[in-house]
Amino acid sequence: MKNELRRRMLACRREMDELTYERRSRLLSDRLIDLLRLRLVRSPEEGGPQAPWMLYVPAKRRREPDIEPVLRWIWSTGRPLLLPRVKDAGGAMEACLVTAPDQLAPGAFGLLEPAPDIPAYGRPQDIPLMLLPGLAFDGNGYRLGYGGGYYDRFLERLRLLRRAAGMTPDLPELWAASFEFQRVPRVPAEPHDMPVSRLVTEAGVYDFPGGEPR
Repeated sequence: MKNELRRRMLACRREMDELTYERRSRLLSDRLIDLLRLRLVRSPEEGGPQAPWMLYVPAKRRREPDIEPVLRWIWSTGRPLLLPRVKDAGGAMEACLVTAPDQLAPGAFGLLEPAPDIPAYGRPQDIPLMLLPGLAFDGNGYRLGYGGGYYDRFLERLRLLRRAAGMTPDLPELWAASFEFQRVPRVPAEPHDMPVSRLVTEAGVYDFPGGEPR
């Protein structure tokens, strides 16, 4: 069932023409920037002034929403920004502090990620907010990824690091970005799956569990 849902969502994204893709991405990015700007106003020192947010570089060739405007906006605020890098073929992922787009380079699977000379961030357990990619999301916030398990393993590592540091085991707040058509009635979930608390699309913002777009 998961593989069939992945194929269907990938096909739907491929079918978008360029103008539709750009328009939907722009609307989504604008919503996300508004939410992050409000978060800065309400909690300017969230987790400490140097606590970084973690987002990702969109895989535009796979028609992931183009959130590059969001990355550029975060850089303009001076807020530290972490981006993921695939560490090894075993499915490990690490976070790297990136301050400009020229620090990105093609990495695993030919996707842009922090260049090899960018060191891994030393305290990922301090991340207060993460934005996750995905192929489908349901009304409980469960997410269907690409099947590699990179984010699942990274989040489990964060939980262990937080526990070892004497911090509460709570994960960072998990948000996600997708196109509206990627919302589905149900995503098959395993016991270890971690739902996101918020989904941002070009049509609205969904807080889970349940709820209507605001």
